[in-house]
Amino acid sequence: MGGVGGHMSHLHENPELTFKEIKDVFAMASSGELEGTEKTDGQNLFISYSVQTGRAKAARNKGNIKVGGMTAEELAQKFAGRGALESAFVESFETFEKAVQSLDPETQMAIFGPDANIYYNAEIQDPRTANVINYDTKTLNIHQVGHAEFDKESGTIKDVDISKNVRALDRALQNMQAAIEKEEYNVQRNAIKRLRALDDDAALNIAVERLENEINKHGISDKQTIADYQVAKIVPFIEKQVELPEKTQILLLKRIFGVKGVTFNDVVKGLDHESKEIVRNIVKSSVNLVDNATLPIEMIIHDFAVEMLKGLHSTFILDNPKEVMRLRSEISQAIKAIEASGDENALDILQKQMKKLKSVPFYPKNAF
Repeated sequence: MGGVGGHMSHLHENPELTFKEIKDVFAMASSGELEGTEKTDGQNLFISYSVQTGRAKAARNKGNIKVGGMTAEELAQKFAGRGALESAFVESFETFEKAVQSLDPETQMAIFGPDANIYYNAEIQDPRTANVINYDTKTLNIHQVGHAEFDKESGTIKDVDISKNVRALDRALQNMQAAIEKEEYNVQRNAIKRLRALDDDAALNIAVERLENEINKHGISDKQTIADYQVAKIVPFIEKQVELPEKTQILLLKRIFGVKGVTFNDVVKGLDHESKEIVRNIVKSSVNLVDNATLPIEMIIHDFAVEMLKGLHSTFILDNPKEVMRLRSEISQAIKAIEASGDENALDILQKQMKKLKSVPFYPKNAF
């Protein structure tokens, strides 16, 4: 999502997830028991309101949180000169402020705390500032997750249950929307949807079979995690490159997975020059190493998700088939441009994405 919201992780990016849990997700989805929200494609903004000053507050980063958030004027200054992007941020935020100001102070306090203590994770969707998807309406879309009370000194999230505050927002939303019904922007919550059950178990059975075959190849059980699977694949790769003491190999794995407190010097201490250089190259390629190790699981999850999402339409697009055709045309043009560029990094990324699109043969360059 970007901004304070950070990155929204996929299933395969959760190293603590067990393969039994992945299978459970597959089963729940296929039987119509899984609920979720539409992942939207806009500009992230954290929003709050100070009852003390009577002003809405916005945040794009921790620094904004630490100074008490930005007013509409400060938000406009931050995006000044950026055309449609400036207009989208300012107009959506001003509409939000007007909606909240229509509420009584007691309700405002119940939602946001006394002085912009609680921020809500929102997305600005505006036809003028499209990223990939073109939306038809101007919407400040408040997500179902990501809301938090922040420590204003550090800008970090407090370990506080704010579920009562979120429920207060939901109860007040109808009144907020009535106050802005003549505005161009709408303020709403991202609706929870239940995925439609599959007509049969074919896609589920294929996904589970592929998953079992993949983890069995590497000696991984249902009780083990994605991290265990990654290690099971990366260790043989390391051992092909260099012979290391067990303690050093453990340190190298920690460095590859970004464990805090483990430095490169910790890893290579006591190694000869040749081994150090090999280890240096392995560390430099850590991100690709982990991504490539996880790719088979990513593809299994992706393919099942595609089957589940067939026929699902965005609630923010009036003509879904038309938008799909536009995206196909733009993707085709982008593919041609990348292929003609000769940029190896771009071509490698394209190759991975084309595997997901099932459009071209895939020939992996990694050791897995």
